[in-house]
Amino acid sequence: MENSLSKLALALVLLAFVPIISATVSDFTTCGRRSKGFGTADVHDVRIIPCEDGKRCVLKKGTNVTVEIDFTPSISSSAPVTAAAHWALSSRSQLPLPRMDTNACKTTTCPLAEGNRQTYTYHLFVSSGYPPRNYNVKWTLTARPFVMCIFFPIKIVN
Repeated sequence: MENSLSKLALALVLLAFVPIISATVSDFTTCGRRSKGFGTADVHDVRIIPCEDGKRCVLKKGTNVTVEIDFTPSISSSAPVTAAAHWALSSRSQLPLPRMDTNACKTTTCPLAEGNRQTYTYHLFVSSGYPPRNYNVKWTLTARPFVMCIFFPIKIVN
């Protein structure tokens, strides 16, 4: 009996050190031709929480979603970091995300330091007013002269 309890305790301790995966790395592309980044950043990962399919995350209306972007600036900037998200309808037609908090310094390290890998986080409520359909989202972070731009696909459902 004591041996069984010891094994159970050891298993629980080991489980405490196993990371819990609550998100899928989303398929993303950069806005430029570089494979890892655009402008003055390398983008490592884009996570959408919750997301079961990294190809096109399905977001249900009336739920909360978290977007996390891991990136490394290739230059430093002391300017405040501004975020923007757009529904990219085409290369020339984009609609901004309504009422977006554009102050990225609330959830990432500012000022930006060259070579310092960091994560930007944005909490989004999927409004019931968003039309259900597939979207390509264009997300940018800027802080002169720093600029980062990515695209990722989502699907909004009722």
